Amino acid sequence: MSTRSHDIAVIVGDKELSGWTSYQIDIGLDQPADAFTLRGPLTPERHEAVALDADVQVTIDGRPVVTGLIDDIETPADELVITGRDKVGRLVDESAPFTRFSRLTIRDLALALAKPHFDAITFANARNRLLIGGKQLRGQEPPVFNRTDDPRKVSIGASKWDALAEVLDRAELLAWSSADGRELFVGKPNMSQGARYAFRLGKSATCSDINIRRSVRDRYEEVTVFASSPVARGSNAYGVNTRRTATVRDDSGDFRRPKRMVLVEDARSIAEAKALARAAKAERDASALVVTVQAWRHGQGGQLYAPDTVADVKHPKAGFRQPMYITRVTYNGTRGDESATVQLVPLGTRLTV
Repeated sequence: MSTRSHDIAVIVGDKELSGWTSYQIDIGLDQPADAFTLRGPLTPERHEAVALDADVQVTIDGRPVVTGLIDDIETPADELVITGRDKVGRLVDESAPFTRFSRLTIRDLALALAKPHFDAITFANARNRLLIGGKQLRGQEPPVFNRTDDPRKVSIGASKWDALAEVLDRAELLAWSSADGRELFVGKPNMSQGARYAFRLGKSATCSDINIRRSVRDRYEEVTVFASSPVARGSNAYGVNTRRTATVRDDSGDFRRPKRMVLVEDARSIAEAKALARAAKAERDASALVVTVQAWRHGQGGQLYAPDTVADVKHPKAGFRQPMYITRVTYNGTRGDESATVQLVPLGTRLTV
């Protein structure tokens, strides 16, 4: 389709800039920061309105999709090009304080690392889905146990995001910015909600293409975890404890021959080693089935496509039909054309920061 039906605007201070000739807006859960690149005509007024490191909000049809900072400004061939990321991008770039966090809850630790860029931590993403999608479906948010983390010292040179991701990974949690930049969400993907969109090919198609990718490239048929132990009492040297080990095996039927991984982890029991092996395998199994949809516009039924939502996917020729979880949306626009690339994984997939 070759008509532009969506209004793309950038708000910088009290100025709202529209009329962008091309753009790419990338929002998702599989990388820390959402990003945008917008290209439009260069005028003195437009150039004066933007500034490096300025607070900026990108909207589609008046709905915020990315709120953050401008990283780059360019002026090639009488055009104005701005690129930037949401406020998590600053957590990725900025070094964490070289300190020891003493038994903070996950919320308090996240807030300590997120300030001054975020003033609030939320465990529920419902408000954010409403901001982007424009409609709320029934369903409860996954619960988060706001546990107290062990005392921990931040490594010299670690970024704020690295320090936060280490804690979130152990708790099997994700984190991302709300579309309006008001909150940092910390929690679990909501895969129990109803389907918000329908992607199908064939008669009454709602998209231009559905690519179904199945893979064993990054996966393992067998994962074994050995516990590490001091080689002697009081020693700082560590070796492998062969009695404290656990193995998990693949039951998908995708492997035709052995493919094994061995890890050495800090496991205090066989049960903990088993849990670590399961987690390592599940993390790699996230690439087992990935669906990429090419959609004609940026949403359906007045709702923008958004991550942390569910869609029904139907590809008749491939014999594929099932609900899938949206992890990433890329809104694309050129002169006279607009589209969206939507990435989805099966419900129940374990996602990591």
